[in-house]
Amino acid sequence: MDSSLILIIIVGFSALAFLYASVGHGGASGYIALFILLGFTPQEIKIPVLILNALVASISAIQFTRLGYFQWKPFLSLVLLSVPMAFWGSKFGIKESWLNVVLMLFLWYSAWVLWKGKSDWKFPVEQKWGLILIGGGLGWLSGMLGIGGGILLTPILMASKWGNSKEVSAQSSWFIVVNSLGGLAATSLPEIQHQTQQFWMIFPLVLLCGFLGARWGSLKSKEHQLKRIMSIVLALASLKLLFQTIGI
Repeated sequence: MDSSLILIIIVGFSALAFLYASVGHGGASGYIALFILLGFTPQEIKIPVLILNALVASISAIQFTRLGYFQWKPFLSLVLLSVPMAFWGSKFGIKESWLNVVLMLFLWYSAWVLWKGKSDWKFPVEQKWGLILIGGGLGWLSGMLGIGGGILLTPILMASKWGNSKEVSAQSSWFIVVNSLGGLAATSLPEIQHQTQQFWMIFPLVLLCGFLGARWGSLKSKEHQLKRIMSIVLALASLKLLFQTIGI
C-alpha cells in the first residue's frame, strides 16, 4: 500500500474506533464501510474487521462494566446460541455477489437506525427465550457478515425499552466481543496472518482511540450527532457496494 492510503486508513479507523466505542460498539460496520470505500472487497477484510471489532468492543465493555451498567443474566441468555451460531455463520458459504447484496442491506439498515436513533420493531426481550432466539439469529448474521452484531442488537434493546442507553451499550459491547471471537474461531491461523499482515500498523492507534472513545462515551449522555455522522459513512459505503454489484 502507498503512504497516502496508509495514512487514510490510520486516521479513518482511529476516528471510527473513537466514535463507535463512545456508544459501546466495536465499529465493524464503520470499518467495513471505510474498507469498501477504499476499494477492498468483503472477502479481503473479514478477519481484520473482526479483530479490530473485538479489541475496541472489549475496551468499551470493560469501561461500561466498571461503571456498573452491565447485567450478567440477560447477557448469558443472549450468548447461549449466539457464539456457536456466529461460528457456524462464519463458515457459511455465500457467493460474492450475494454477500455484497446482504452487506449492502445491512449497511443501509444500520445507517437508517443510527440516523433515526431507534428501531420501531418490538421484540420479546423481557423473556429469556426471546433473548436466546434473538442472540442466536444475530449470532448467525454476525458470523456471515463478519461483524459482532452490536449494531443490530442495540436498536432491538432500545426499541423494546430494555434499559437506558448506557445499559444497552454495556450488553452490546460484550455481545460484540464474544461474537467476533466466535467468528474468528472459524478461521485458521494462516488465514488470520495473511489478511492482517498489511494492516498491523493500525491496531495500536485504533486501540488508543477506542479507549478514549469508550471513556468519553461512558461518561456522557449526548450521542445523537455522532450517530448521524456514522450513518452517513455507512450509507456512502452501501452506495459503493450497490455500484460494484451492478457494474457501475
